[in-house]
Amino acid sequence: MTASALDLTAPRVRAIWIVGAASAAFLGVFAALGSPTWAVTLTILLTLTLIAFALPLAPLGILIAALIPFQIYFPLGDSAFHLRAAFVLTLVACARLLFTNYRLLFNRLFLPAFAFLAVALASALLADSRALALRGVYDWLAVFAAAFFFRAIPRARGALIAALFAGGIAQAALGWIQIAAGRDAVLEWLSQPASAIFFPPNLLRERLSDLGFNWLTFERVTAFGTFTNAIDYAILLAAMVCLLIPFLFAWHARKIFAAQFIAAILIAGALIGSAKGSGALAFAGGGAALAFLLAPRVSPRARWLALGTGALILLFTFGMWSERGLFLLQREQGEFGTSGRLNIWIQLADEFLRRPFFGYGLNHAATLIPATRTLSAGAITFIATPPESAYVAALIETGALGFGALMLWLAIALRRAGRAARIFGDPARVGIFAALVAILFGNLTVTGLTTDQNGMLLGALIGMTFAEWDIE
Repeated sequence: MTASALDLTAPRVRAIWIVGAASAAFLGVFAALGSPTWAVTLTILLTLTLIAFALPLAPLGILIAALIPFQIYFPLGDSAFHLRAAFVLTLVACARLLFTNYRLLFNRLFLPAFAFLAVALASALLADSRALALRGVYDWLAVFAAAFFFRAIPRARGALIAALFAGGIAQAALGWIQIAAGRDAVLEWLSQPASAIFFPPNLLRERLSDLGFNWLTFERVTAFGTFTNAIDYAILLAAMVCLLIPFLFAWHARKIFAAQFIAAILIAGALIGSAKGSGALAFAGGGAALAFLLAPRVSPRARWLALGTGALILLFTFGMWSERGLFLLQREQGEFGTSGRLNIWIQLADEFLRRPFFGYGLNHAATLIPATRTLSAGAITFIATPPESAYVAALIETGALGFGALMLWLAIALRRAGRAARIFGDPARVGIFAALVAILFGNLTVTGLTTDQNGMLLGALIGMTFAEWDIE
C-alpha cells in the first residue's frame, strides 16, 4: 500500500472519517431512543453516504446505473414514506460533486431545469394539496440529480451503458418468468415481504388489495418486471432495445454478436409480451431515430433484414392489437363509460385557461378530470383518471412557464444527442439518442417521465449526453 493511500488528511479519507463518526453518534442516539425502524433507516442512509463519498466517481456511476432498473426501497423510519437507494445514492453523489466544486451548480445546461423546479415550487404554494405537489417536485428532482451526476463521469460511458444493459436484460428475463409462472404464482411472490424491497411498498399493497390493475387481468399475467405499471415497463424495455441495437451493427465478432442478439431478442420479446400502446409508440420513435442514423451506413442486405424483421413483428402483434385497437377507437367515439384521451385532453385544455402561467401544482392534473368508471372484482367502481400524457400533465400542472422551461431542457438534450450521433456515429452516441427519443415518444400517451426507473434512466441518458459532447 502506498503512502498516499495511508494519508489520513486526503479529502476523501477525511470525508469518510467524518461520515463514519457521525454514523456512530447518530446510531447511538437512535439506539438509546429505542426505535429500531429509525435505526435501520439511518444505518442504510449512512451506508449509502459512505459509499457515495468513498468510491471513485466512475465505479459509483456504474453502481448507480446498475440500481436504476431496480431502485431498492427502504422505509423512512416509522412513517409510511419510502426512500429509494438509487435516488439517495445519486443525491449524495451530487452533494459530493458540489462539495468539491460548487461552480458546477451554475452550468448553463441545467438552467432550464432549475427554472422548471422554481416554477414547480411556486405552483406548489398555490396547489390544493401542497404535499401532493411537493411529492411531484421530489420525483422530478431524481431526474435532474441523475442528469447532474452522470454529466460528471464522461470516461466511464461504456461501463455505464453495460450496467444499464445488464439491468434491462434482467428486467426482460423477469418479465418472461412472470408470464411463464402464471397468475397465482405471481400473486404469491408479490405477497412475500421481500417484494417490498423491489416495488414501491405502499403502491404494491394498494394494487394487491384490488386485482384490477394492469399487470394481472383475467387470469393472464402481463410482463411487468419490478414495475407496478406494465406501460412504464414497456417503455423502459423499448429504450433498452434502442440503446442496444447500434452495438449489434458495430460488433462483428460472431460470439459477441450472438450474445448481444440473444439479449436484444429477449428484451424485444418481453416488450411485445407487454402489449402496451405507449411501449409500442416508444419503440416506434426510437426505431425511427435508429433508421435515420443507421440506414446510410449498413449494407442493403442488412436493411432488408431489418425491414423483414419489423414486418414479422407487426404481423405477430397484429392479432394482439386488433381487438385493442377496436376498443380504443370505440372509446374515443364515446361508446363506453370511460373517457378517451381526446376527451380528457379537451377537458384539461379548459382548465389550463384558468391558470395559464403557474398551473395547479405537480400531480394535480388527475384531480381536475372526472373519475373514470371501471370494473373491479366484478363490481362497477370509479377511479382517478390520469391525464394520459406527460406533456399535457406538465402544461396543466406547471403552466406555460414551467412547461416551456421543461421543453427547452429536453430540446437542448435531444439536439445535442442528435448532433453527437450524426457527427461521431459511434454505437454509444447513436444508442443514447435513440433511447432518449423512445422515452420521450412513449410519454406522449402516458404520464411516466418521472416513474422511478424511467425517470432516472432519462436523467442518466441526458447526463451522458451533456458529459463530453459540447457541440453547439
